[in-house]
Amino acid sequence: MDAISYSRNQIADISRAWSQGMAPTCPLCGILLSPQSVSPRPDVAYVRRRVILICQNCGRAAAFERRKAGARRAPEGAHTPAVLGWKEWVTLIGPPDLGIEAKVDSGARTSALHAEDVEIVSAGGDAMHARFVVRHMIQDPEQPREAASPIQVPVVDERLIRSSSGDEELRPVVLLPIRVAGRQFTAEVSLTRRDTMQFRMLLGRTALRGRFLVDSGRVHLGGAS
Repeated sequence: MDAISYSRNQIADISRAWSQGMAPTCPLCGILLSPQSVSPRPDVAYVRRRVILICQNCGRAAAFERRKAGARRAPEGAHTPAVLGWKEWVTLIGPPDLGIEAKVDSGARTSALHAEDVEIVSAGGDAMHARFVVRHMIQDPEQPREAASPIQVPVVDERLIRSSSGDEELRPVVLLPIRVAGRQFTAEVSLTRRDTMQFRMLLGRTALRGRFLVDSGRVHLGGAS
């Protein structure tokens, strides 16, 4: 799709995060911006130092100077990695916020979420969204219970993913803003049915990398997120 420019104030917000070495998010959509290098041109030297940050949802873009080597920090919100147990509470950031108990699995590349009634719909232009129902826990002190809520989020990919049983499945991959152990970030999550699994969500190593370490002998070290 043709890129649309951000406003001056929006570009200032993105530039502030970019200059500090963080991973900028779209001021309108709240998802991580995808970097795209500008092709070198021998007649214009400065172009070789430029990069375009594009929102895969709304198509808006902003161009910046490439960071110098070593300028990139760990993923947003991550300084010293926090320690997680082998199962943790993950919050899907709303409104409303939805709490899900997830298995922390560094052997899986992409995180996965149990999704029901999945429907892929157009969001305008070339952008596609996934509509689905997610089952989550309501942490009522007197009677904790499971509920179901609808979600609509951007689709960023479709991947052939092999499950732990060895079966392959073509799944939509979406961007979900989540919070784990008090740290908030956007994660790539594949949508599938996990009816036969103990956990509704699996937190894979792409989400863990640079943010968390895992203590396989403990649980719920991150609290209720």
